Amino acid sequence: MTIDPIVAAGAFISALQSVVSREIAPLDAAVVSLGRIEGGTVRNQIPDTVQIQGTTRSQNPAVRDQVIEAIHRVCRG
Repeated sequence: MTIDPIVAAGAFISALQSVVSREIAPLDAAVVSLGRIEGGTVRNQIPDTVQIQGTTRSQNPAVRDQVIEAIHRVCRG
């Protein structure tokens, strides 16, 4: 009777993988890289939270803003 943040994090990560390929013009360079995910301390208990850390990169500030907005939208969803 709970929401598993590990499962939610997996869905979030999968959704982020399509942000650049589906929402950014092919000639605009952008990168979304996730380098860290942490949740829970034991193997048989659903954790309260999950932390995900990563970076975004783009040479064009407008594209960077577009990527950041897409990340926020995916997170809200």
